[in-house]
Amino acid sequence: MNPWPEPCPVKVLISLDGAGGATSFAFDQGQVLSQEMQVEGPLDRILVSVLPHEITHTVFAYYFRTPVPRWADEGGCVLSEDDLEKQRHDSMTRDILSTPGRKIPLRRLFTMTKYPNDVMVLYAEGFSVSEYLVSLGGRPTFLAFVAYAMNYGWDNAVKAYYRFNSIEELEERWIAYLRN
Repeated sequence: MNPWPEPCPVKVLISLDGAGGATSFAFDQGQVLSQEMQVEGPLDRILVSVLPHEITHTVFAYYFRTPVPRWADEGGCVLSEDDLEKQRHDSMTRDILSTPGRKIPLRRLFTMTKYPNDVMVLYAEGFSVSEYLVSLGGRPTFLAFVAYAMNYGWDNAVKAYYRFNSIEELEERWIAYLRN
């Protein structure tokens, strides 16, 4: 990636409360015009989980140069967190999939532009599907898949990059992967 035109301001609040963060961007015509990051919580959680997550948002912003689909953005960012957080999301995904009516079908998840009311479903499923796709083809293939899908559609992308016939076939294989 090219050097950023200006630094990303990072606001840090060390506290004993829960860990979290937020990063915002302004995009215009394929450029990142501005960015700002906030992280908070216990220092150990900021360093191993929150900061890697938020930095990945910035990498995605500069890589794609446009807003990234929510599931891929959040799911891909959780991949950069520590094992404790990834295990928590894996457990959450399994709980979601075993709770009738809670799961978001991938066809709908992939096209969401806003966070749903049950935001943890988006984070958990996004992480799990991202992890599965990375396990199939690696991180560069995952990034190329997301970029291709943003231009040519999800069904075309799953065919081109993972050789699935449809998003539904991907969903079946992902769920079977979790069961095994």
